[in-house]
Amino acid sequence: MSYERNVKSKGDASAKENELVSPTPLPVKVHYDKNAGRHVKAIRDIQVIFCSESCMDSANFHKVECGNLYLYPPNGPMAPVLRLFTSTGLDYFVENKEKFESYDPTSDWNNNDDKMSIYNLQRIEKGSEYILQMSAQAYYMLYCLTKMKFFDQTANFTPEKITEDQYYIGELLYNYLLSVDENSHQIMEYSQPNQQFNGDFDSIFEGDEFLSDIGAGITKYISMFNNSCDVNTIKYHQGDKTYLLARRDIKKGEEVTDFYGQHFFITPRNERQDQLGFKCLCIPCRENWGLMKNLPKISDADKRGKMKNFGKEMTHLKTLLNSMKIKESLASCIKLRKMIKSSNPTLEMIEIEMYLHHIICLLNANKSVKFQCFIKDFIK
Repeated sequence: MSYERNVKSKGDASAKENELVSPTPLPVKVHYDKNAGRHVKAIRDIQVIFCSESCMDSANFHKVECGNLYLYPPNGPMAPVLRLFTSTGLDYFVENKEKFESYDPTSDWNNNDDKMSIYNLQRIEKGSEYILQMSAQAYYMLYCLTKMKFFDQTANFTPEKITEDQYYIGELLYNYLLSVDENSHQIMEYSQPNQQFNGDFDSIFEGDEFLSDIGAGITKYISMFNNSCDVNTIKYHQGDKTYLLARRDIKKGEEVTDFYGQHFFITPRNERQDQLGFKCLCIPCRENWGLMKNLPKISDADKRGKMKNFGKEMTHLKTLLNSMKIKESLASCIKLRKMIKSSNPTLEMIEIEMYLHHIICLLNANKSVKFQCFIKDFIK
């Protein structure tokens, strides 16, 4: 069963100018990446990366994880769930056992207990194969926690002699895996400059190495937003915060949406819904909007009439992008998007919004030191 979550705008929001900043209550686990160029204070185990010295000093999970990170992958729901347990400790879960006996996906976020709020997020058991996969992950994570001395220094993992505490934590691991898998966000970083960069904006994003998945986390507010395959926001990560900006003008009372990874203009509806794992009810899915190749262009009549400066401004934008004048390109994108009043998708609308997305992320999102050195001259 799924439960409706609906976040609506309390007032009019303009493209780029209104933002929501959401903290990440579920800490992010990151593996060491020799190519990331991230400066860290030397510690006895370089497998754990900290975003700052203060973060390292407060890292109560380090004594549990240190030396054991090779046991589990850095991507997917396993890493953040394991961090939730290693940073909390067994006592909390034992003392709150009665609370965990109930599950309420309709509850609001409890600012006094992030762990319980994450537990109550919506879960979807997507068929028998998915249930088996998550059960296997929970079983393996129970083994990892035992090896990390999460229970006590003498505890062993013997399948035929699982203790009461191990069995209880195993059940919680399974439920947390479902919650995190359904509601977490990848934490991304611009990492490697494109070796074939030829001086224009588009060439930055060619290839697969410019963007890296460096972790995962659940954001306190954004995890409550519904998906849209025609998302009206732009999301990026900066340190331990996630930012959400209006991609276009959003009217008071209009739903504010998040992007779960599927664009209507790239992937057919049936394939999108298979990938999402649920029946998406956004407008493009309900009305079965067409793919990019089938979208109309803005009519010549509109370009001569109410949008008479559109063609000139579009040419100006392409000139700015080809010259890598990124901040000026941002202003041009916003100007162009405001010229388009229709809610029906067009090729030009998609192109402008994608440029707007890439520019905002390039200016503000996480970057490795190597990528910062590459891009600094273009974003002064």
